[in-house]
Amino acid sequence: MNKPFFLRVSSQKGGVGKTTIAVNLATALGLLNYKVLLVDSDVISPAVSFFLGIEEVNIGISEVMDNKATLKRVIVRHDVSGIDILPGTQTPRDYPSDKEMKNLIKKITKEGDYDFVIVDTPPGYAPSAVPELYNEALIVSTPAMASVASSIRLSKIYDKHHLQHNLIINRVRGNKYELSATEIESGYDGRSIVSIPEDPKVEFSESSHIPIMIMAPRSTFSVAMNILVRFYAAKKGASMSRTVEPKNSVISNILDAIRKFFRI
Repeated sequence: MNKPFFLRVSSQKGGVGKTTIAVNLATALGLLNYKVLLVDSDVISPAVSFFLGIEEVNIGISEVMDNKATLKRVIVRHDVSGIDILPGTQTPRDYPSDKEMKNLIKKITKEGDYDFVIVDTPPGYAPSAVPELYNEALIVSTPAMASVASSIRLSKIYDKHHLQHNLIINRVRGNKYELSATEIESGYDGRSIVSIPEDPKVEFSESSHIPIMIMAPRSTFSVAMNILVRFYAAKKGASMSRTVEPKNSVISNILDAIRKFFRI
């Protein structure tokens, strides 16, 4: 059985683009023919389904953890990229406990046969069992002082729990009020994988419910994101020589028309 690589995409502060990163990383890996499951573990404000245009999500991760539905029943296929989605469902419950996440990950490992399981997590939530649940954590920060400070705090929590983690700097505008990559890395005590520029096409892609890695693969965001994609593709021994393109030819033609119309 294929042993999946479990990646926790995280931040301690909201509004840094964490879900955008998780969705587009999962999408790009799926387009490279990896078997990918994208998990929305936020039971308070789930957003993955919205980003991908998945409508009428009535059951998802909460129902699986509460043993009200099977994993097979709730997983949704994203046809354009070929990835599977375990949707988040907004329910009046606490964040998943360590025991619930352990049981969920056991089910995914046993039933899924995935190369990557990418878990989009709620801001600020870091269970004590993270080393048992994940291979690595990805910390998403912006170059703003408050975001960087919270990212450093989160990295210390991961260090305490002995979980390997990596940093990316998202939504870089290049203004004088931002911290530089050198300053951020000094506080983080490590190197960031990539700095991703602020790109107005991201907002357009999200409102269109199409990941920007598909809608605008040559955008500044997508070009920078490919560094992150290569970083994680290497975890499975790939050089990423293949091109990231939609798998469905009909959808690909529609996207080509959208790109030409909006010149993206």
